[in-house]
Amino acid sequence: MEWRFQQLWCLKEGRARSDWAFHLHRLPKGHSVGVARAPPSEVVDHNGEFAKTLTQHSYEAAAWQRLLEAPEPPFSVLPVSSLLPPDSLAAYEDAGGDII
Repeated sequence: MEWRFQQLWCLKEGRARSDWAFHLHRLPKGHSVGVARAPPSEVVDHNGEFAKTLTQHSYEAAAWQRLLEAPEPPFSVLPVSSLLPPDSLAAYEDAGGDII
């Protein structure tokens, strides 16, 4: 089944925001994921850990518009085992996890 939508909106205080973009990805087994592109200034990060990972904290309007219009890269599905440190893989497998 193909997804079709014309437009998604982000509303803040009742006003449509044109500085956000949304993308939907199909995943295996009937799952899906939505990705939002939002200005870095909209990040809410009470501990500051996520904000530290940003390489740029602001953009000029034209540069941000180009990023919003850029093609969305494909979503990569990774096995849980790829997120584990190598020295934990044996214990993960012993506990019933699949090592791919």
